[in-house]
Amino acid sequence: MRRETFRFGGVPTAGAATAATASGVRGAQVADLEAVIAYDSGCHPAERPRFVESWLGGAGHRALVRVVDGRLTGYGVIRPAADSLRIGPLFADTPDDARALFAALIGESGGRRVCADIPETHKMAVALAEEHGLTPSFETARMYTGPVRPYATDRVYAVTTLELG
Repeated sequence: MRRETFRFGGVPTAGAATAATASGVRGAQVADLEAVIAYDSGCHPAERPRFVESWLGGAGHRALVRVVDGRLTGYGVIRPAADSLRIGPLFADTPDDARALFAALIGESGGRRVCADIPETHKMAVALAEEHGLTPSFETARMYTGPVRPYATDRVYAVTTLELG
């Protein structure tokens, strides 16, 4: 099985918000960890609770969650990288959840270059990046040699990272 991923990047041109102004979005808290790990499990082909805990608290990482009616409807992380800030993961139930999280994440960028690695088959995710002025710079393929556990690909607006394989 092969899945294409495109890196979209640039200085966001529109739609930045802050966690304080994006509806239902706030900084992730220790009390959110269990819910985020469970959410992540549905959006990734492997269980990775220790990785998620470490990723959320990584040096320079800013993790945001969206909570609607007391229920987690998505989460995202922005982190420093060599040439830009990287958004990943961005997992969300709906396009509205993704828009709110994405706007808050780019609001954390302070006008710096941002990149996100987006599955090419997720047309709403591609549109979201393009709405904010990000353009594709390269593509990669994720290949699997065996069966892949089913997961909610429709909730994957940006993969966690390409760098870890």
